[in-house]
Amino acid sequence: MPTRILGISAYYHGYEDEILFGEHHESHAASAFYPSPFEQAAFVTMDGVGEWATSSIGLGRSTIPAVTHVDYSARIQTVRRETNPTYYDIIEAFHRRTGCPVVVNTSFNVRGEPIVCTPEDAYRCFMRTNMDALVLENFILEKVEQAPLVEDDSWRKEFVLD
Repeated sequence: MPTRILGISAYYHGYEDEILFGEHHESHAASAFYPSPFEQAAFVTMDGVGEWATSSIGLGRSTIPAVTHVDYSARIQTVRRETNPTYYDIIEAFHRRTGCPVVVNTSFNVRGEPIVCTPEDAYRCFMRTNMDALVLENFILEKVEQAPLVEDDSWRKEFVLD
Protein backbone atom coordinates (compact mmCIF):
# COMPACT_ATOMS: atom_id res chain seq x y z
CA MET A 1 0.00 0.00 0.00
CA PRO A 2 1.49 3.39 -0.96
CA THR A 3 1.43 4.99 2.48
CA ARG A 4 2.88 8.29 1.29
CA ILE A 5 -0.01 8.90 -1.08
CA LEU A 6 -2.49 8.13 1.67
CA GLY A 7 -0.71 10.45 4.08
CA ILE A 8 -0.25 7.75 6.70
CA SER A 9 2.95 8.16 8.68
CA ALA A 10 5.39 5.37 9.44
CA TYR A 11 3.96 5.32 12.97
CA TYR A 12 0.84 3.67 11.59
CA HIS A 13 2.69 1.29 9.26
CA GLY A 14 0.91 -2.03 9.43
CA TYR A 15 -2.35 -0.44 10.60
CA GLU A 16 -3.32 1.26 7.33
CA ASP A 17 -6.21 -1.11 6.63
CA GLU A 18 -7.70 -0.62 10.09
CA ILE A 19 -7.37 3.16 9.90
CA LEU A 20 -8.99 3.36 6.49
CA PHE A 21 -11.63 0.85 7.56
CA GLY A 22 -12.53 2.99 10.59
CA GLU A 23 -12.67 6.19 8.57
CA HIS A 24 -14.72 4.46 5.92
CA HIS A 25 -17.35 3.43 8.44
CA GLU A 26 -17.32 6.80 10.20
CA SER A 27 -18.03 8.46 6.88
CA HIS A 28 -20.99 6.15 6.27
CA ALA A 29 -22.38 6.87 9.73
CA ALA A 30 -21.99 10.62 9.22
CA SER A 31 -23.57 10.50 5.77
CA ALA A 32 -26.87 9.47 7.34
CA PHE A 33 -27.00 12.95 8.88
CA TYR A 34 -24.89 14.92 6.40
CA PRO A 35 -25.57 13.79 2.84
CA SER A 36 -22.75 14.79 0.53
CA PRO A 37 -22.91 15.76 -3.13
CA PHE A 38 -19.18 15.05 -3.57
CA GLU A 39 -18.34 13.22 -6.74
CA GLN A 40 -14.75 12.55 -5.70
CA ALA A 41 -13.22 11.11 -2.55
CA ALA A 42 -10.22 12.13 -0.50
CA PHE A 43 -8.09 10.08 1.85
CA VAL A 44 -7.81 11.21 5.43
CA THR A 45 -4.96 10.92 7.90
CA MET A 46 -5.05 10.07 11.59
CA ASP A 47 -3.03 11.99 14.14
CA GLY A 48 -3.78 9.76 17.10
CA VAL A 49 -5.40 6.54 18.19
CA GLY A 50 -8.28 5.68 20.45
CA GLU A 51 -10.28 8.29 22.29
CA TRP A 52 -8.13 11.23 21.19
CA ALA A 53 -7.88 10.35 17.50
CA THR A 54 -8.77 12.99 14.96
CA SER A 55 -8.77 12.86 11.22
CA SER A 56 -7.79 15.51 8.73
CA ILE A 57 -6.92 16.08 5.12
CA GLY A 58 -3.46 17.52 4.60
CA LEU A 59 -3.33 20.03 1.76
CA GLY A 60 -0.33 22.20 2.53
CA ARG A 61 -0.46 25.84 1.53
CA SER A 62 -3.47 27.11 -0.31
CA THR A 63 -3.43 28.83 -3.66
CA ILE A 64 -6.76 30.42 -2.70
CA PRO A 65 -6.07 32.30 0.57
CA ALA A 66 -9.48 34.02 0.65
CA VAL A 67 -11.16 30.70 1.45
CA THR A 68 -8.40 29.17 3.57
CA HIS A 69 -8.29 29.41 7.36
CA VAL A 70 -4.96 30.07 9.11
CA ASP A 71 -4.58 26.32 9.74
CA TYR A 72 -5.05 25.71 5.99
CA SER A 73 -8.49 24.19 6.44
CA ALA A 74 -11.53 25.29 4.45
CA ARG A 75 -15.27 24.76 4.65
CA ILE A 76 -15.87 23.30 1.25
CA GLN A 77 -19.34 23.47 -0.25
CA THR A 78 -20.16 21.98 -3.60
CA VAL A 79 -22.65 23.02 -6.24
CA ARG A 80 -24.11 20.56 -8.71
CA ARG A 81 -25.67 21.55 -11.99
CA GLU A 82 -28.65 19.28 -11.19
CA THR A 83 -29.52 21.13 -7.99
CA ASN A 84 -28.60 24.74 -8.84
CA PRO A 85 -27.91 25.22 -12.57
CA THR A 86 -27.72 29.02 -12.48
CA TYR A 87 -25.15 29.19 -9.68
CA TYR A 88 -23.22 26.30 -11.24
CA ASP A 89 -23.04 28.19 -14.54
CA ILE A 90 -21.84 31.35 -12.76
CA ILE A 91 -19.03 29.42 -11.07
CA GLU A 92 -18.14 27.73 -14.35
CA ALA A 93 -18.00 31.10 -16.15
CA PHE A 94 -15.81 32.49 -13.35
CA HIS A 95 -13.53 29.46 -13.73
CA ARG A 96 -13.20 29.98 -17.49
CA ARG A 97 -12.41 33.67 -17.02
CA THR A 98 -10.00 33.41 -14.09
CA GLY A 99 -8.72 29.83 -14.07
CA CYS A 100 -10.05 29.48 -10.52
CA PRO A 101 -13.03 27.14 -10.02
CA VAL A 102 -13.84 28.54 -6.58
CA VAL A 103 -15.98 31.44 -5.38
CA VAL A 104 -16.20 32.76 -1.85
CA ASN A 105 -19.49 32.13 -0.10
CA THR A 106 -19.62 34.52 2.82
CA SER A 107 -22.05 36.73 4.67
CA PHE A 108 -23.00 39.91 2.82
CA ASN A 109 -22.24 42.77 5.15
CA VAL A 110 -19.59 45.27 6.07
CA ARG A 111 -17.74 44.75 9.32
CA GLY A 112 -19.77 46.19 12.17
CA GLU A 113 -23.06 46.17 10.26
CA PRO A 114 -25.83 43.58 10.25
CA ILE A 115 -26.06 41.08 7.41
CA VAL A 116 -27.89 42.28 4.29
CA CYS A 117 -31.52 41.12 4.34
CA THR A 118 -33.26 42.99 1.51
CA PRO A 119 -32.41 44.17 -2.01
CA GLU A 120 -32.33 47.73 -0.61
CA ASP A 121 -29.78 46.67 2.04
CA ALA A 122 -27.73 44.96 -0.68
CA TYR A 123 -27.74 48.06 -2.87
CA ARG A 124 -26.72 50.38 -0.01
CA CYS A 125 -23.91 48.01 1.02
CA PHE A 126 -22.77 47.71 -2.60
CA MET A 127 -22.68 51.49 -3.07
CA ARG A 128 -20.79 52.09 0.21
CA THR A 129 -18.02 49.60 -0.57
CA ASN A 130 -15.39 48.96 -3.23
CA MET A 131 -17.45 46.27 -4.95
CA ASP A 132 -17.51 46.61 -8.74
CA ALA A 133 -20.80 44.81 -9.41
CA LEU A 134 -23.87 43.46 -7.65
CA VAL A 135 -26.05 40.62 -8.94
CA LEU A 136 -29.66 40.57 -7.71
CA GLU A 137 -31.68 37.73 -9.23
CA ASN A 138 -31.48 38.39 -13.00
CA PHE A 139 -30.06 41.92 -12.70
CA ILE A 140 -26.39 42.89 -12.84
CA LEU A 141 -25.60 46.34 -11.46
CA GLU A 142 -22.19 47.81 -12.22
CA LYS A 143 -20.93 50.52 -9.90
CA VAL A 144 -19.71 52.77 -12.73
CA GLU A 145 -23.27 52.87 -14.13
CA GLN A 146 -24.92 53.89 -10.84
CA ALA A 147 -25.77 57.40 -9.72
CA PRO A 148 -23.96 58.39 -6.52
CA LEU A 149 -25.75 57.24 -3.39
CA VAL A 150 -27.41 60.17 -1.62
CA GLU A 151 -27.54 59.53 2.10
CA ASP A 152 -26.73 60.97 5.46
CA ASP A 153 -24.17 59.60 7.89
CA SER A 154 -26.72 58.48 10.49
CA TRP A 155 -26.17 54.82 9.58
CA ARG A 156 -22.58 55.07 10.83
CA LYS A 157 -23.78 55.98 14.32
CA GLU A 158 -26.02 52.92 14.61
CA PHE A 159 -23.32 50.29 14.25
CA VAL A 160 -20.05 50.97 16.04
CA LEU A 161 -17.09 49.09 14.60
CA ASP A 162 -15.37 46.74 17.00
